[in-house]
Amino acid sequence: MDWPTSSDLIHWLIKLTLIWVVALIVDKVASRYTKVRDWVWMVALASVSFLFIPLPTVRIPVLQAREIQNPLQTKIYELDPAFDFRNNTFLDNIAPSIWVILMLCISSAGLLVFMLQLIRSWRLTKSSEQVSDPELIAMVYEASELYSLSNAPMVVLSDQVESPCVIGVLNPTLVMPAKLIGSLSQNEIRLILSHELGHINRRDNWKLLIFSIMRSILWWHPLVWMAYSQFLKRIEEANDKSSIHSSEESASYTKLLASHLFRQQPQNGIRFFGQGNVLSRIRTLHQEKPTSDSRFSYLLLPLIVLPVIKVDLTKLKPYDLHRIGFDEVVFVSPRTGVNRLWRMKSDGSMQTPMPDAFIDAYVPSISPDGTKVAFVRGLDWDKQDIFVSNVDGTNERKVVDAPGRDYIPAWSPDGKKITFSTMTTGNWNIGIADVSTGMWRLLTKDNFRNLESAWHPNGKRIVFSSHRTHYQKLWSMNTDGTGLVQITTGKLEDTGAKYSSNGRLLLYSSYRRFKYDVWIIDLSTGTHTPLTKMNLLETTEGRFVDGETAVVCTTRVGQKPQLARVNPNGSDFEVITFADPENSWTATR
Repeated sequence: MDWPTSSDLIHWLIKLTLIWVVALIVDKVASRYTKVRDWVWMVALASVSFLFIPLPTVRIPVLQAREIQNPLQTKIYELDPAFDFRNNTFLDNIAPSIWVILMLCISSAGLLVFMLQLIRSWRLTKSSEQVSDPELIAMVYEASELYSLSNAPMVVLSDQVESPCVIGVLNPTLVMPAKLIGSLSQNEIRLILSHELGHINRRDNWKLLIFSIMRSILWWHPLVWMAYSQFLKRIEEANDKSSIHSSEESASYTKLLASHLFRQQPQNGIRFFGQGNVLSRIRTLHQEKPTSDSRFSYLLLPLIVLPVIKVDLTKLKPYDLHRIGFDEVVFVSPRTGVNRLWRMKSDGSMQTPMPDAFIDAYVPSISPDGTKVAFVRGLDWDKQDIFVSNVDGTNERKVVDAPGRDYIPAWSPDGKKITFSTMTTGNWNIGIADVSTGMWRLLTKDNFRNLESAWHPNGKRIVFSSHRTHYQKLWSMNTDGTGLVQITTGKLEDTGAKYSSNGRLLLYSSYRRFKYDVWIIDLSTGTHTPLTKMNLLETTEGRFVDGETAVVCTTRVGQKPQLARVNPNGSDFEVITFADPENSWTATR
């Protein structure tokens, strides 16, 4: 189950608040247009429901490869059973956040109160006395025929309500106050029945049920209560308009409303009399009907559009200058005239240059806590070293200064060590260095080309590429260089492996049919799946974003490498940079 993150919760609340604000504004602006005000809240209810419906995703088909590689060897160190996934502290999206849990508890409390109210309403109808007066029953059937209702509602008398109201949805019941019924004339009773059955005909009981559930879930949101109050007024005013058919009825109904101006509103069902509502209803009932409501109908458009607009809070706030987030990507680009590190959101937004301290920095790697960046610097290709700096560009220091060229740093999960590729021995080998002391040693000491190391999330294994079988394939080893295991086989070139943050998936680049594509290995089954096998794109350097929710990789658009994003299942392939210079060497947490 994919739990919503705190960011998802905030985005949802922003859109919900905007819907209520727009509805309240439109309700106020269109004060003389009863139909528009009535439709405002129906559209608002529908708009809020859209927030719970995931939008359809357009999927890009992935071509299957003709060549099927052999499954992994029986001894798979990458799936160490001793590794407890719950201890993976840099996964913040696997379990629900404390805010999501708190919100669920608060909403559950509101729903519990709502259920108790439903039970009380049900008990009220069961304990009330059913009307047996044949004249009143005849008036009920007469009003039902007027609205073409298939079933006339049951009418009961109760001492627990002050005003007539409708309770129930599937089988609505009309509850009349027992102490009021004897003081009303037949004409007044007929007006009351016409009004209450008008609610049933307009399905106001369904609208009220939906709004009440929403109010129960979001009872802590003040705008919901404001919207609920306006919603009740609008359905009463709209029903008054539709249930009164002549000027004589209008006068009698106004007198009836005014005579009960100070009665308390009922606690159950749709209210009929309410002290703060009656004067507004009388004014609305007697105002001249506008020639047309259609010219104000465009005010409803924001309520229809708002739910499908992507509200991204991260675009509204600045970056944390001292930390790289889980949803961010660091990359290299010369778009300002000089190669330097840039950062952006994983959807390609907010592309921003990092401090000048990262000019002429290459091959970045982000520390697990997001506060530091390891990178390569050196204008001479025969002598490059590995540096570490804070994200804000301060406290830069050289960590690896081995003879020859040092390349492609990779942080250990605890942030204390860095593996790297080095030409110290004249051939590419994998080294490991202590970040605090700078002490380093070689993990491989052979004549093979050993490159592009990456750590398993449990910190016990290191994956790298090597051509020790005469083809560049993926291998893994212990952190002391022992326990070599070959992961991929065959005659194709496989490089650039990266683990998902739970260790279940392994991402890598494979050179097939004269171009590179990104593949994924499911380490529990050993199956290899092409991720970005596209006819026109060459894709390399894949990296997981936010643990395992997406992949950012380098792809060639024409002659310039650009960055692209794709889902781990191969869907939604999208180029997220289009700057004329090259963009490459992605790094994520």
